Amino acid sequence: MEAPRQDEPRRFGPYTVLARLRETAAAVQYLAHGTDPAGLVVVTAARPGLAASPAFRHRFDAEARLAGRLAGGWVDG
Repeated sequence: MEAPRQDEPRRFGPYTVLARLRETAAAVQYLAHGTDPAGLVVVTAARPGLAASPAFRHRFDAEARLAGRLAGGWVDG
């Protein structure tokens, strides 16, 4: 875990970034919190170059929909 880099977003919608968790070839994962600072979430942000690709967006969307079917309310799409 490390601090977000200077050129990275500090917010994703209602979520405020606290730390940078992991980086892959396709995305960066951030630890963040919403309106309840005690409720931590992981936000996965696709790399901008890949997000411009319709094929990548389709696969990313399919993975998000699959994750949304997980039980327990751990995933918010």
